[in-house]
Amino acid sequence: MNSDIAGLEEQRQEIDDQIEAKYRERASIEDNYRYEVTAVWDVLGLKPHSEIRLSAIPSSIAEMPRRRAEVTDAPDFELLILETISELGGSGRVSDVLDRIERKLSDAGQLTHYWQELDPVQVRWKHAVHSMRVRLVRQGKMKEKSPRGVWQLSSHGNV
Repeated sequence: MNSDIAGLEEQRQEIDDQIEAKYRERASIEDNYRYEVTAVWDVLGLKPHSEIRLSAIPSSIAEMPRRRAEVTDAPDFELLILETISELGGSGRVSDVLDRIERKLSDAGQLTHYWQELDPVQVRWKHAVHSMRVRLVRQGKMKEKSPRGVWQLSSHGNV
């Protein structure tokens, strides 16, 4: 009985060691990611949105109130996604879908400065489209298991 307990304790210690190693590996990956993102910002000559200080912005711009998009101003991203993928025959590469949506937003005059800002590392309208796609998958209107880089409508997502 005591030998069984000792064996289990030894296994438990091995598992704890493996878990700790995975936590260290994860922390290292996160540090590398932060370093790479910072390097990209540096190459672009920009600072992440969180580091921009109002004092660095000319006073005339700094004094302007930031206008958040009103709900009524927001494009109907659900309809845009569903229509665009329908136009592509029910599935399409993400880049093609985004290009068409950008064109539609621009043609409709809905691609305002607000929607073109970084939020924080992706253009706001693209972030909204990707977020809406997640919701559409959860609603069953888009397929969850589609090939990488391809968005597909489910049988419930046809417009």
